[in-house]
Amino acid sequence: LSPRGILDGHTAIVLSLDASPCGRYLATAGKDKTMRIWNVPSRTCVALATGHTEAVGSVALSNKIGCYDVGGKSAENGAGAFAVTASKDRTLKIWPLPGSAVLDRSDEEITLQARLSIRAHEKDINIVSVAPNDSLVATGSQDKTVKLWRSSDLALHGTLKGHKRGVWDCQFSQHDRVLATGSGDRTVKLWSIADCSCVRTFQGHMSSVLRVRFLGTGLQLLSSGSDGLIKLWTIRTNECESTIDAHDDKIWALDLSQAGTLFSGGADSKIAVWRDTTKEKDDEKREAEEKNILMEQTLSNHLRHKRYEQALDLALELDKPHQVLK
Repeated sequence: LSPRGILDGHTAIVLSLDASPCGRYLATAGKDKTMRIWNVPSRTCVALATGHTEAVGSVALSNKIGCYDVGGKSAENGAGAFAVTASKDRTLKIWPLPGSAVLDRSDEEITLQARLSIRAHEKDINIVSVAPNDSLVATGSQDKTVKLWRSSDLALHGTLKGHKRGVWDCQFSQHDRVLATGSGDRTVKLWSIADCSCVRTFQGHMSSVLRVRFLGTGLQLLSSGSDGLIKLWTIRTNECESTIDAHDDKIWALDLSQAGTLFSGGADSKIAVWRDTTKEKDDEKREAEEKNILMEQTLSNHLRHKRYEQALDLALELDKPHQVLK
């Protein structure tokens, strides 16, 4: 991994970032109480959002690609793409984006205006996430709850209660109407968006679960924690399929590329890249089974034709010497 450029603009530590689905724009937020929108190809800041009174701990962008082309009054009224921010001041804000015609101009930095703002929780908000169809926004807080908000007016859709400690992450599934959460109570939970009920609880981490992601077709989950471990869970069975001793400290960053490559970043100052080797291992297992069947058949032929010396060599290779001694 080598850096392709540096985005310079924040005056304090950057706490959160999110990329648009098209990859052209990047949203960043930090301790300077601001959120910035960057044009990735030109590596310039094209929009600035101010209004929070404390550090902005989380930011998320719209997931519908087509919305980024909507501009003018339609964008201002909420029909276009948006950024959503959550702050230590316990407020949630939605910022309409002016459309690609403006965001692709790198000669001017515009100021964004919040369209909606609400006091969302009674304690610090740790994470904000946007649904795949942009209809809902989820916030996770130190008050042990996750709240679902309608993005159109920030009306409360429902509250998810069940974690015993603060919620560090919440992520929508791309395939089902469910939400996954990770908490300081060392569990991962799966929730129904329809009725806000908990449908699964996954236990196995030794300390706080900091990040959670859906894998592939949404049948499995990945989680990372303060224990430096990454765990792979199968949703249907509630079982942990694999555990990776990934980092020497807390794993604060976990994400998947569209190609399925897994990236993790920890407090040990390391970024790790993981490749899914499931298909390769399945292919190796199948090839080994086919080879074993062929060798068994050859052994049987040697015995039938009384070629005992060749049969013994093959039986020893198969670790089945008793077949020759019968």
